[in-house]
Amino acid sequence: MASVIQPIEAESSGSENRQLARWVEEVAQMCKPDRVHWCDGSQEEYQAMLRLMVTSSTYRQASRVTPGLRARDPRNRLLARMPRVRLEGEMVRDQALALAG
Repeated sequence: MASVIQPIEAESSGSENRQLARWVEEVAQMCKPDRVHWCDGSQEEYQAMLRLMVTSSTYRQASRVTPGLRARDPRNRLLARMPRVRLEGEMVRDQALALAG
């Protein structure tokens, strides 16, 4: 966790940065530590994130509707059935950025 917090604190000693550092630490404690990553915005990082998203099991899961799935979740509240069209990686990123504000 120190590797995530230290760059923030090193930039400035302002109260906003300390507040941000505390928030990042709180959120990181709720996450799997190996999944917390401070982004630098490089092209290599972008490609790695895109590769991670596209190769994830969530992205690759089948969208077929099976009788068992329909019986267990008839209203699709668990979002197990989605449209057969998948978004491209860049579109997924754009949607995530739009939802994040």
